[in-house]
Amino acid sequence: MLFRSGASEEQIKASIARAIAYIKSRIGSQAGGQLALSTLALLKAEVPTNDPALADALNRLTGHFRNGVYAPIDHHRYEAGVTLMAFGTADPVKYKPQIEAIAAYILEGQEAHGGWFYPPGQHGVAGGVQHGDTSISQYTMLGLWEASRAGVNIPKKAWDRAAAWHLQTQLRDGSFTYHPNPTAVNAFGTHSMAVAGTASLLLARMMLYPEASDLPTEEVEETPATAEAKAAKKKKTTAVKFGILTQIGRAHV
Repeated sequence: MLFRSGASEEQIKASIARAIAYIKSRIGSQAGGQLALSTLALLKAEVPTNDPALADALNRLTGHFRNGVYAPIDHHRYEAGVTLMAFGTADPVKYKPQIEAIAAYILEGQEAHGGWFYPPGQHGVAGGVQHGDTSISQYTMLGLWEASRAGVNIPKKAWDRAAAWHLQTQLRDGSFTYHPNPTAVNAFGTHSMAVAGTASLLLARMMLYPEASDLPTEEVEETPATAEAKAAKKKKTTAVKFGILTQIGRAHV
């Protein structure tokens, strides 16, 4: 039997260099979501922001705003999440206005159930209630995470609602599907969506309990009560903060 050893550091670096060259050769003609994803890839590959190709890409991404309001070109929620991550990776201080605008766009697009979907009228989506998309929700939540790391306040209610939606749409075997539908008879999950849904739940828990120190809280007594009444109420009304995800041991955070 032939055993192959892992790639050497030199081989890995050479592969990354080829990928960088490939992306640079095409990024000039890209726009929207493709441009944002290529920009993020170059940034993650530690290409300096003053590199001509990367600097031009970032400059073109800043053109996706109208009077301070984010206006994605094609993939909407996907594009928003990746663009926000690109700006946050490049310079969260310099691009703070853009990060705030995209975060506002994402929060505004959160469905009543807590998930995200394409905007009405886009990609064949009709108006009315949408059941959400596990893949889109992952990208929007990653974008909001990046925004919070840049100092933008993301309401905890948004994370709580997103967590609730994921728990409600998770399949019985623990996996997730792209487009959960409560009327589907034999919904089946995929490996990629199982990863996306699980990661999103972990991200929501981390944002709700960043230090695993937000212990279950009691309701505040609004009126004076006897010691006996307080003791009885304490037993009955202990509730978990945010109602969805409980904190776990610090060692597991």
